Amino acid sequence: MINRALSLVALIGLLFMATACNMPALSSIKDCGEDMQCFIEAGKDCKPAKILFPLELEMMGVLITTTTYQEIVGMEDDLCVVKFRTESVTIDYSQEAIDQMLDMGLTQEQIDEQIAATQEQVNQEGLNEICRVDTVRLANLMEQWDSGSFSTEDWEGMDCETVVEEE
Repeated sequence: MINRALSLVALIGLLFMATACNMPALSSIKDCGEDMQCFIEAGKDCKPAKILFPLELEMMGVLITTTTYQEIVGMEDDLCVVKFRTESVTIDYSQEAIDQMLDMGLTQEQIDEQIAATQEQVNQEGLNEICRVDTVRLANLMEQWDSGSFSTEDWEGMDCETVVEEE
């Protein structure tokens, strides 16, 4: 009982000292939800923040829907550290795209196999990217992404490493 009381006193003392020294709170990461403007503002100064970024892309009758967790970690050697993790990826073929494949002579079974293979190829759930990028470039990229403009060139000039989570 005395040990618990001493531990409690020590904990209160540490909290008091942390407050007195203006130390940041342990959970100082700003949760932007799905608000990209909130995340962009944090990115301008590389302030810790997180967002779930949903995206839908439609190309030639194929709808690709992704959700990405993005987190601004903070500055490291004059670069902003940002984490990206793919939360989900789904692919849906429109009936028009399926009809076109049928008209090309594919069977429904072949189409189903192609859809399954495509889903497997793009399934990047659990894929993590940890990137280091200049804050000005980061803010510009986030503005570009918020406007719906995406390119494979977006990643050029960023120092990124890929980590795949094990299940």
